Amino acid sequence: ALSTRGASALRVRLGPAEPIDTPMVEPEAPDAVWQPLEESPHGKGIATNIGSIAVSKDGVITLMDADGNVLTRSQPIQRLDELTFSAKGGEVFGRGAGVGDALKLSKYGNITPVVQNEYGKGSLSHVPYYYTTDGYAALGVAATGFTRPTGAFLAISCDVGPESITWWNTQADPLELYLMPGST
Repeated sequence: ALSTRGASALRVRLGPAEPIDTPMVEPEAPDAVWQPLEESPHGKGIATNIGSIAVSKDGVITLMDADGNVLTRSQPIQRLDELTFSAKGGEVFGRGAGVGDALKLSKYGNITPVVQNEYGKGSLSHVPYYYTTDGYAALGVAATGFTRPTGAFLAISCDVGPESITWWNTQADPLELYLMPGST
């Protein structure tokens, strides 16, 4: 399902469930007004003043900025708990902070949401969020989490690389992503 959340996010929800109620997404602004995107080379979807998102008959999700420029495309949807988007080699910023993050702000690699204390080093707090110079930001949310001796985790993770970004739910629940096109 496609919808908006707040003034600047396009929500992609895989699966039949209701939107996840999470404190990670509690905007004060009303949800952006959208119009159906019926006839598009990228499929059907929704269009707003901040951008648009469409899903093709083959299950490819396309995110576009306000001018209709393609920011990213997914591979065809195969599973409800995993989705891979294309990347154009842009730098990726975000994920939160820990002792290893202070010297380099951009990151390729795994982002697993966690809150823990690294003894003798300080706290570590990673969130399922990034902004890419490819022109958009993304936030993944999960209805569930889990705890291990090494910390508390949310059930959504992503692997970030220069050519693709893969999101998945480690508990095999459907994904819910918030995609925020940057202004052009």
